[in-house]
Amino acid sequence: MPTRLDSNLPHRRFAEDIVRQLVEQHHIAYFAGGCVRDDLLGIPPVDFDIATSATPQQVQAIFGTHRTLLVGAAFGVVCVHQRIEGVLYQVEVATFRSDGVYSDGRRPDCVDFTTPELDAARRDFTINGLFYDPLTNRVIDFVDGQKDLECRLLRAIGNPYARFSEDKLRLLRAVRIAARFGLTIDIATRAAIIEMAADITAVSSERIAAEMQKMLDHPQRATAIRLLEEFRLLHAVFPEFGQSLANPETLQRTLNRLDAIVQPDFVACLSVLGMSHIESLASSEQAVAIKRLVRNLKSRWRLSNDNAVAIEFTLMNASAFFAAEHLPWSVLQPLLVSPYVDHALHFASAILRADFGTDRALDRCRESLKLSSAELNPVPLVDGQLLMSLGLPTSQLYARLIKLGRIAQLDGQIRTRDEAAEWARRQIS
Repeated sequence: MPTRLDSNLPHRRFAEDIVRQLVEQHHIAYFAGGCVRDDLLGIPPVDFDIATSATPQQVQAIFGTHRTLLVGAAFGVVCVHQRIEGVLYQVEVATFRSDGVYSDGRRPDCVDFTTPELDAARRDFTINGLFYDPLTNRVIDFVDGQKDLECRLLRAIGNPYARFSEDKLRLLRAVRIAARFGLTIDIATRAAIIEMAADITAVSSERIAAEMQKMLDHPQRATAIRLLEEFRLLHAVFPEFGQSLANPETLQRTLNRLDAIVQPDFVACLSVLGMSHIESLASSEQAVAIKRLVRNLKSRWRLSNDNAVAIEFTLMNASAFFAAEHLPWSVLQPLLVSPYVDHALHFASAILRADFGTDRALDRCRESLKLSSAELNPVPLVDGQLLMSLGLPTSQLYARLIKLGRIAQLDGQIRTRDEAAEWARRQIS
């Protein structure tokens, strides 16, 4: 029976109030899906979804047009929202439905409003097919979802091939849910995933990327990657990584490194996976391989420019971070003032701790990042204005002198503007 965790939280009270008002208008209304599953597992739900016998028009009539948004009226979905103590809360209210044919492998071509039993039957996995009546504290289970939760089992509702054919993203969702909750995937569901793994490429890049980010942002990310490889999905979504991680030693090393990432960082996780692809290459080949890898990831997954640049920065400078203790300040400082330094440090820390048991090699980086901005990134002493004041005609020498002057300044050879002028005169002469 649900534990009603955090029953006083505003979001939950708001969702319960929606159910109450629907029932008062003689409709059936239950919490549905993930929030019921999480409650049964003792996890405070983040979002609340409601399933009801009321049609979208009836829902809108009850809560008013100013508090509702028809986000998917054709599929019976209405978003009910309300601001409570300055915070906007939203709950999706969906009419009980059964689905028609999924010709695009994503959404049904049509839906019929129906009963709770048929609504449960069209959902993906039994643990997501549960309803809960918050007014009577009663679970409504038409698919044996409670039993599967008790057995820590992930099982498709009905024919798993049919469920995955309806929406092929469910192939990835099965892995993510199993990894997140420590579930075993039942034999029939497992067989369907393995047989249909190559079909995941029919799903849009954006949807795959979003699902993978959820997977990699969770502490059980290593388990998820292991399951992707086991179920033959890894090569389909990560052709480059799938090839390198087919080697058992490389796979285990990469899983250990993913486990060592201590906070959600999508860039750091992709960089760890990327490391598995490039570290066996000769150093002369790595830069080209990194650029090609990032270009492919950006194209395939529609990664943002920011994420793509961050991954490239992290992998290109990995060896520098590993050797940070011994680098001249003029080499290390430009890396530490990069906007992507946090990703790079998360990545480097995970590699070092997984491979060597300690990341003390990064202590210099961490201490340096505590410096004031003026100390960490001082104003350049050698600039165009200084060179002009010395009578040097504008030329390509400016850029070279400014770069060399910055190195000399960071390494302590130049400390004042006068010293910078004297240094520049010597270089010019």
